This record gives sequence, structure tokens and C-alpha cells, in this order.
Amino acid sequence: MRRNFSNYIKTAAVFVIIAVLFLSSVINVAGGSELDSLRQKQRELNNKIIQQQKKINDARKREKTATNELEVIERELELTELELEQVTAQLIAAETKVRKIQKELEEAEKKVKEQEETFKIRAVSMYKNGPIDYLEVILDSKTFSDFVTRMDIISKIIEYDSSLLNSLTEHKELIADKKAELELQRDEILAVRNEIGAKKRQIEAKVATRGRLLNQIQNDKKAYETALREMEAAQNRLNQMIAELQAKQNKGYMGTATFTWPVPVSRKITSGYGWRIHPIHKTRKFHTGIDIGGAPAGSNIVAATHGEVIYAASLGGYGLTVVLDHGGGISTMYAHASKILVSVGQKVNSGDVIAKVGSTGLSTGPHLHFEVKINGQHTDPWKYLQ
Repeated sequence: MRRNFSNYIKTAAVFVIIAVLFLSSVINVAGGSELDSLRQKQRELNNKIIQQQKKINDARKREKTATNELEVIERELELTELELEQVTAQLIAAETKVRKIQKELEEAEKKVKEQEETFKIRAVSMYKNGPIDYLEVILDSKTFSDFVTRMDIISKIIEYDSSLLNSLTEHKELIADKKAELELQRDEILAVRNEIGAKKRQIEAKVATRGRLLNQIQNDKKAYETALREMEAAQNRLNQMIAELQAKQNKGYMGTATFTWPVPVSRKITSGYGWRIHPIHKTRKFHTGIDIGGAPAGSNIVAATHGEVIYAASLGGYGLTVVLDHGGGISTMYAHASKILVSVGQKVNSGDVIAKVGSTGLSTGPHLHFEVKINGQHTDPWKYLQ
């Protein structure tokens, strides 16, 4: 009886063990299936982030080109406006000279007209009275000497009248020629000013067109950046879900007590953990890791401690990235690599080379962005680094 009961207990225990193992297997399979699904979504989202980042980079290039072009055109407009001011000043001076010479011409014409009127009066008088006046003057001479003197005076009067009229006429013609020359100069300057004015209007149209283009590019860039932030927020939520799912698998911590320094050739910190001004976006953002610089591109990046590769691909602004799961909800991230040397599922030991230093993603130069996360939440790496 006791032996039968003992056999029953053993048989029941075996069934319980088998049931637990089966359920555990089912849970693991289900968990693994869900984890694979989340990782697939993660890869798809990362690809979208990469494409969005390319759009932003392209918009930045187009913005820079449009800004440079606009600066060149605006400088051209400034020079044209200066040229227009100078030519306008020349035109004003030319018009002033024309007005002055016009007054001189009017004065000369007045004098010629007055002299002509004098001649007309004298001619009318001679027509009415005949040349007897000059004969009377001559015949009234008392002596021959007086006669010669009177003849000389009359001759000089006639010669002076004729000479004065000729001189006035020549002076009037000279002024008229000068006026015509000045008017020609004025018209030429006016033509140049009109030409420069047309050029100015063309340049102003270019400035307006480039300005609208630049505004459109900047609006596009803002839209891309907004979309990128939304994608990155979704990525963070997805990473959190993956971390929580990994934590549920009750994988114990497999790492070492302290971490190995991830860039053996350099300990230079170019940006610490905490708030900072983003080197590219120029906005105040929290830096979730530390940046290790001073290492040439291609230098080794090593695993900080034992773990399993759970991500090894491009990760949006982080560029080529490796993420290691160390169990116990702890993971480390190695970003901006130039080359990845491990694959997902691979087991690594502390100090193993996993990637090469680079400047992929949003980066201003070769460096390693190193993060430590606990259950998907970033924490200060200095708590673990030696």
C-alpha cells in the first residue's frame, strides 16, 4: 500500500515536472515570438528613421545651398542699388547742366533778337527815308578832313552792327550745340539708369523666388524633424517594451562586477552624461550616455562585460549600433560605429572586439557613444565603469 502510494507520488511528480516544463516552454515560445515581433517592428522603425534622417540631411544641404545663393543675390542687389544711386546722381547733374545751358541759350537768343530788332528798325527807317541820312551827314561836312572822318565813323558803325550780329549768332549756335551735346549725354545716362533699374527689378524677383524656396525648405525640414522626433519617441517605447519582455524571461545577470573600458586606446570624454546643447540640433537635450573621443576611426570597440548581442544594425541618429544584453535587465549600447563585427544572438565576453570606432548617424566626428540601461531606462555609465 505504502509502495503503491510512493509510486503514485513519483508518477504525479513526474507529471508536474513535465507540465511545468511544457508550460515554461510554451511561455518561452510565446515570449520569444512576441520578442521577435517587436524586434521586427524595431528594425522596420529604424529603417524609417534612417530614411527620415536622410531627408533631414538633404533638406539641410538644400537649405545651405539656398542660403548661400540668396546671400550672393542679395549682395548683387546691394551693388546694383549702389550703381543705380551713382547713375541717378550723374543724371541729376546732367539735367542741372542742361537747364543751365538752356538759360544761357535763351539769353543769347534774346540778345540776338534784340540786335535783329535794332537792324529791323534801322532798315525800316532807311526804307522810309532812304539813305539820305547818311548823305546828309556826309554832305554837311565842312572840310575834306571832316568828310573823311564822318565816312570812317559811318563805316565803323555799319561794320560794328554786322560784327555784333554775327558774334551773337555764332554764340547762340555754340550754345545750341553745347545744349544738344548735354542732352545727348543726359539721354545716354537715362538709358543706363533705366537698364540698371530693369536689372534691379530682375534681381529683386530672384531674391523673392529664392526667399520663398528657402522658406519652403525650412518648413520641410521642420516637418521632417517633427516626424523624426515622433519616430524616435515610438522607438523608445518599443525599446522599453523589448526590455520589459526580456526582463520577464528571468535571465540572470551574466556580466562582471565592473565594466571594461569600451575604447582601449582612449579615455577622453568629449561629452558627459546629462543635460547639454546638442552639437548638431543646437538645442538643450539630455545626453543619455557618454561620448568617448580621441580614438582614430577604425579603433577597436570592446564589450564592457559578458553578454548576448540583441541588436547589431543602424539605429537612426545613432548610426551603426550594437546593443548587448547582460541579463538582470542590464544592457549596454555602443553607437556611431564605422563597422559592426558581431551579429544578433552571438555570445560575447568582456573585452571582446564587437565594432570599430566611426562617425555614422548624427555625429560631428569619430567617437563612441556608450550607454548603460536598466530595464530599458538609461542610467549613469560611471556607476559601472572602472
